[in-house]
Amino acid sequence: MAARPVAPAAAAQPALTPVPDRVGGPEGEWRPAPSGRFAQWRELFGLLAEWRFARRTCRELLRRFEAIRRDEPALDSRATYLRVLQRRASIDQAHAQRTLRKAEQSFTDWLPDRELRYRDVVTYVVFEEYSRRFETRLGTRTQIQRVVARIIPANY
Repeated sequence: MAARPVAPAAAAQPALTPVPDRVGGPEGEWRPAPSGRFAQWRELFGLLAEWRFARRTCRELLRRFEAIRRDEPALDSRATYLRVLQRRASIDQAHAQRTLRKAEQSFTDWLPDRELRYRDVVTYVVFEEYSRRFETRLGTRTQIQRVVARIIPANY
């Protein structure tokens, strides 16, 4: 029986990932994915940027929440959340209510006996703003809920 000829081993091809073209808009050009030490440093700096963004946004939302609570103590929690969203993003009440409803759907639908908390709203806002601001990154690597839990008190 004759042995089959063996094809020469193909050269190892680097993994290709889309890299956004900064000049051409959302369409990306294809380049080999970075590997080695550069990729590790880029990943580390990406994680630090996510963490800093989440921390900065949480602190800002906490300051706004406390200021509104101090200025208008008669507001209930949901009205306070709406006021925070309106003042932070300079949006109308309908847009703030949509954002609050989406946060509620994200966090309380799967726990029916639980009310929406300010931590939930902040987590939703941080993730949404990060996703909008950095469209080229798919999701986040940072556990945003942990960052929020360290800054936003549980009783808010």
